[in-house]
Amino acid sequence: MWYNIFPRRLDRQVALVCFGVMIFTIPFYVVHEAQEDLDFIFDTAKRETKVIANNIAVNSIEHILTRDYSSLENLLLRIAKFPDIISIQVSNESGQILSDVITSKNGSEEVQPRYSLINIKVPDKNSYKLTEYDDYMEIWTPIEAGKHIGWVKIKYSLLSATKYRDERIKNYLFDGTILSVFISLFLLLAMRHPLSMIKKAVNFSSRLDDKSGEQLPISHQSIEIEELFIALNKTSLSLAEQEATIKKGIKDLETQKHALDEHSIVTITDTSGNIKYANDKLLDMTQYKSEELLGKNSSILRGSYHTEYFYQEVQNVIGKGKTWHGEVVCEDKNKKRHWMQTTIVPFLDENGCPYEYVTIQSDISAQKETENLLEINNTSLELLTRHLEDKVESRTSELRKANEELSELNNIKSEFVSIVSHELRTPLTSIKSFSEILQDDFEVLDPDTRNKYLSIINEESVRLGKLINDVLDLQKIDAGKTTWNIEAVDLKRLATTTIELFSKTYADKGLDLYFEISDDDLVADVDSDKIKQVLTNLLSNAHKFTETGNVTLELKRVIQNPTALVVDDDETCLVYLELFLQGKGINVVPCSGAKKAIEALEDKGKHFDLLITDIVMPNVDGVELIKQIRQLDKKLPIVAISSNSDTSVLKSLLDYNVSSFLDKPFQPDIINKTLNKVLGETKHMSGNKQMIQFSVQDSGIGISEDEIGNVFERFHQVDNSETREKGGSGLGLAICRDIIEHHKGKLWVTSVVGEGSRFTFNLPLHN
Repeated sequence: MWYNIFPRRLDRQVALVCFGVMIFTIPFYVVHEAQEDLDFIFDTAKRETKVIANNIAVNSIEHILTRDYSSLENLLLRIAKFPDIISIQVSNESGQILSDVITSKNGSEEVQPRYSLINIKVPDKNSYKLTEYDDYMEIWTPIEAGKHIGWVKIKYSLLSATKYRDERIKNYLFDGTILSVFISLFLLLAMRHPLSMIKKAVNFSSRLDDKSGEQLPISHQSIEIEELFIALNKTSLSLAEQEATIKKGIKDLETQKHALDEHSIVTITDTSGNIKYANDKLLDMTQYKSEELLGKNSSILRGSYHTEYFYQEVQNVIGKGKTWHGEVVCEDKNKKRHWMQTTIVPFLDENGCPYEYVTIQSDISAQKETENLLEINNTSLELLTRHLEDKVESRTSELRKANEELSELNNIKSEFVSIVSHELRTPLTSIKSFSEILQDDFEVLDPDTRNKYLSIINEESVRLGKLINDVLDLQKIDAGKTTWNIEAVDLKRLATTTIELFSKTYADKGLDLYFEISDDDLVADVDSDKIKQVLTNLLSNAHKFTETGNVTLELKRVIQNPTALVVDDDETCLVYLELFLQGKGINVVPCSGAKKAIEALEDKGKHFDLLITDIVMPNVDGVELIKQIRQLDKKLPIVAISSNSDTSVLKSLLDYNVSSFLDKPFQPDIINKTLNKVLGETKHMSGNKQMIQFSVQDSGIGISEDEIGNVFERFHQVDNSETREKGGSGLGLAICRDIIEHHKGKLWVTSVVGEGSRFTFNLPLHN
């Protein structure tokens, strides 16, 4: 091999290396210098050839224009005698040869014309062109005489330049080799003494392993050698001191390790979690043998108590070179769990990255068991205490509530007895008084007076009987002893028969009684007698408190919590309608354009009970939008918003079953009437949203705002003289409210003093 023949002495190696470097370097230098010479020669040849071509181009203009081609040929023959010119050609602008001369190929310098070529291919552009080949270069120069009239083409040989370069390379190589030999011999002699000092330092370095603190005599013949010897002496002393420190440190570590092993469980793992060391305490606790753990991953001790996320969080901490403290549950070989107080310390390399982890643990299972028992006891005690507190509080609350109910019942009883006594006493007093008058003065009284007194006694008797019946009905409802005969009832028929009972009574008083119904198919699950009792009470009150005008009973289908889709590109109108409808209890889905409206209707998760849309919008007009909506939903009630729209457009909308129209600017009362009309007559909504609504509208005296909130209270009568004159128990409306609420409906009243009242109740539609 090469290292067997390579000298082992450093001085000879240095000399040989220097010689080799120079031997390898000189050829590159020689080639570089020769190439630079060649490039210089080539550049000179290019410049000279260009000058010759330009000279020919200038001097040939007159010969070409006068067609004096013999003079042109003589010109070329003279110029072609220049060294290294191979040939010269002059052609017209299209490439037709006008004159062509060439040097002889037999090696002589004889120049002669050539007549074998007729045409040549000329360059595409009228500009100077130079092309280099391996042993010659070719130059094209245009001939210009106010215009392009021809070309000069010169072939120039490069063989002389190449030959000159090769000779230069040989000379450079010879000189460089001689120089290399002399430099190598000089280095060989100059390096002998320094290298002997280095050899002495090497021998000394080989003895540094003894760490004895030996010192090397200083040599002052060279600054570098002197500094090397000083450094070696310092290293020798430092190694001796470090050896002593290391021995002491090892002894201390062994002592600490022994103490740690005696007190704690110690494990050392690499960054992958593979166990590199496990002390005896870990083996005793886990019942594993050393060979069963070493090289295995520490996950063998994890068990299933902690989640993978827990261990990932631990790894995130120690992976950053930080110490982790906490409690960890480990499992031994028999799957028994041990609670461990754990500290994991990462050992870092010079880059600050962990290369292994030392885990120090203490078994705290007994402590955790005690803590768990204590926590269980505390929890049990807390639960028991809370339970007792809850029972005491519940019992106290029950007693307080019972006491309050007893007190309230006592007050109600007292009030009830007082009111009933008063209400009973009034008709009884009238009956007793007029009976005594008739008994004492019967013969004296004329027949009309006697009939009048008898009529009063009869009316008060009827009033007394009604009061007693109302009290009994109310008592049954409160006691939960009322019998309810719930069945599917045709409410139109029920309302019709009830009105017939009042037709004569209303006619006698000069009042008109109307019945309005918007749907024939109105059936509800109710007790027909109880609903008839409510209607009778409301119609009776309307008759009682209305002197002139009319009373209307209205029956219709309505929506409970309807949802409206509102479409308008005018943001102000859209917000106004949204707020107005929400104030009426209507859910609103606003859309600012037709595209969003179509998307909302195509959403299967949404159901709409009403569409209110502007019919004049950009992109899609209202008529087109309603056409598309009717393709999606043929029954959806539609209210069209118009603003000075063409009558023909409005008529065309009726073909698409538009329910009603709203004009801009909006008027609240018109919107209310439109909503009542559309939502009252619709059957579009789902069954659980539909209700049946009764309302009794009169043109009577009305109820003030102060009194309207109390009309459904027991024994309450509106506090004015006209009401007192009409009489009444004050229980009828309270009974009506209880009946309607039992049927899962609602009874309410709206009224304007001097204009009349409207009592309304709704009932769930029969499914």
